[in-house]
Amino acid sequence: MFKGISKAIVKASDYAFSSSKNSIVRGDRWTFATERVPYSQYRSAWFAAPADVVRPPLWDGKLINGEDAATLAWNQIDDDVVSTVLATAGRQALKLSAILAAGVALISYPFLMDTWYMLPEFPTWAVESGAYGAIASWSLQATAAMLWTSGSVAISNSWPIALLFPIFWWNAFTAGMQSLWDRISWRLRAPTSDALTLHRLNASNRPSEIKAYGRQVVSAATRKDTKSLILLGKATGIMRNRGNSRSPLEDQMMCLDEESLGKHVLILGQSGTRKTTYIVTPLFKRIINTDFASGRIMGAYVTDGKGVLHKALRPLVPAHKGVTVVGVDEGQFGVDLIAGLDPQMAAAIMFRMAKQLDKRGDDFWSSGASESFYQCAVIAQVLDRDAVALDIMLKEYEARPYSLYGIYKICIDRDLMKDVIKVTRGIFSRDFKEDGSEYSELLKKAKLACRELETGYLEIAKETADGFMVNVKRVFQASFRHDEVKRRFFCGTYPKEKLVEIEEALNGGVVMIAISPNTENEAGLLAAMWMKSRLMSQALWRQKYRPDLIEKYSCCMIADEYQSLITHSEDDDATDTKFWNVGRSTNLFLIAATQSIAAIEMMVKETAAKNLMNNFATKIVLKTDEDDTIEYYTKMMSQSLMAPVSYDDVYANYEEVIRKENHGPEPGPSYQLKFFDGLWLNYFRPSTKPRRSVNLDHVRAMIDQLKPEEQVKAHMDLNKEIREREQKVVEAMKSQARITVDDFGKGEGFALCMVERAGQMRADFVDFEETADL
Repeated sequence: MFKGISKAIVKASDYAFSSSKNSIVRGDRWTFATERVPYSQYRSAWFAAPADVVRPPLWDGKLINGEDAATLAWNQIDDDVVSTVLATAGRQALKLSAILAAGVALISYPFLMDTWYMLPEFPTWAVESGAYGAIASWSLQATAAMLWTSGSVAISNSWPIALLFPIFWWNAFTAGMQSLWDRISWRLRAPTSDALTLHRLNASNRPSEIKAYGRQVVSAATRKDTKSLILLGKATGIMRNRGNSRSPLEDQMMCLDEESLGKHVLILGQSGTRKTTYIVTPLFKRIINTDFASGRIMGAYVTDGKGVLHKALRPLVPAHKGVTVVGVDEGQFGVDLIAGLDPQMAAAIMFRMAKQLDKRGDDFWSSGASESFYQCAVIAQVLDRDAVALDIMLKEYEARPYSLYGIYKICIDRDLMKDVIKVTRGIFSRDFKEDGSEYSELLKKAKLACRELETGYLEIAKETADGFMVNVKRVFQASFRHDEVKRRFFCGTYPKEKLVEIEEALNGGVVMIAISPNTENEAGLLAAMWMKSRLMSQALWRQKYRPDLIEKYSCCMIADEYQSLITHSEDDDATDTKFWNVGRSTNLFLIAATQSIAAIEMMVKETAAKNLMNNFATKIVLKTDEDDTIEYYTKMMSQSLMAPVSYDDVYANYEEVIRKENHGPEPGPSYQLKFFDGLWLNYFRPSTKPRRSVNLDHVRAMIDQLKPEEQVKAHMDLNKEIREREQKVVEAMKSQARITVDDFGKGEGFALCMVERAGQMRADFVDFEETADL
């Protein structure tokens, strides 16, 4: 009965207060929310943030709009809870009314005795004679008289109880609501250092942080690629506990979206930290098996310094994607490194190789060698179309003229160069026509190249010419000693059915490189670097001339032992130190793994290495003891104010309150009414203020018992004690580095992970082992 009445009362209250000017009183939650948490200031509160970017509702111990944490307790109070408390209070009021009624009944006892004595004497004779009718008549008369007397007394004495019943009900209801509030707000009102001090100290910085987070949430919640996130690992929450509010919560998953992938990933970790097992392999599996929201088809190009990564990654590619393995073993494909490239692009790649090998940092010799290579390549194109010249080159050198080895031979052999110049001029005289055809234009370029070689190489000082030749040899000579690599990659004679174009990776295919410096020495290094540079050059060409393909395809380059494949030039967009910045819009992105920053700096200058590092929006650091790496990331993470436990019952933050077991009542909509709750007036005071760390009410009560002249000094001493306790909280706040040297020694699948997600960087130590098989 009381449950139904209570629900009706709660429902009626909605109508009773529907015209109130107070939005929360009339039940207008939308207006109330816009008043307390306006969208213009707190955008994150108005969107359902994806799980990997959600932050707790407390900022420095208080809600995002500055209200106390205990305000959250209101979320557990709804109409059902209120009606339940109201029904229980009604039963409590009925119980109290019954007790009072019993007391009134005791008051009526003398009147009942008077009525009893006024009754006629009980007919005992009727019992002896069996006259039961007389007995029944007397019993009915006596009962009626007693009931009449009791009713008269109740009517005259118990009507105040009926008037007190709603008062009892209200008093019991307010007592029940106060009990409920005290229970569900208990933990939320625990005193914390961040609410007491950090909230004030960070007051100037917090508005911009809240605005930045709001933009991140809006970006993450409204973009299409939220449904195609790539899992990295499970956060430990360490960085958040160290004062970094942007860092994820404990056990929150850290993820990449398609945009984050496009800004590249760098994985650092010394040898033996299982970079491939914990990070590279799971990451590749998730990327290649994900249907991205952009609709682009994902291809992959896999290369590494050991030539073995393809063995771990090939089984992870879905059946519908073609996988091509490039190498020198049975069943593996070759690549004509120069096929499809024009002489200018081929010379540009050769120039990158020359610069990488020339540690003097002087571009003169590398540039001169590249120019000679270009002119020889132009001539080689003409020779490649002439049957006689082609046959001679095949017989003499087992290579086509327009192949890497064929151009190399023309470039370093002065006598051969003179011969091909003579032959080229003869072909020009025989075949050239002023018809504007592609072949005639090629002949014109070849004739000009002949003259350029004579004036820029054959006729200059022999020492200078030899210097150019030495640079060409430095790039190629050692590489041509490996017969199988030479045959499959450098000569242009390998059967077409056993060749593959690495550009397939840009068209949604999967190309894996199985050669490396470790297995094929200099030949493997040249082939691997040349193919990587060619892929990057083709991506830039596609960006300029075929943007429609960029909208259709993306390509993920996986590069393990990345330091051995790095190319550098301040002017060449197709080298690593420039491409991964200017080439982001090509949709070719990099996941690179190497041992340390020092390993990168060994291959390029320190400044170039730092610029290269800045191109990686996501950085993952496994166990390392290399000083440059530790210093780089320690500075990057900077310092923050820490809020440790300071004294008594003051906690660092609300997360620490949760971790403490058996701390106060369990949260939840439960309550308790004492036996006599409802008899006296109660008030419902839902305070959200943090509890005092030490309850000093009993001290104040004792002070009040002192003499007036003694109370003044006692109160001063007490206030001094309170100020000293508050000062301890402030003093406990200290600025310290968010990460230390010891943090880089965790190992066993734990790594410092800095991820850019929806435009904002987040950092934490992440457990990659636990999610490696997901």
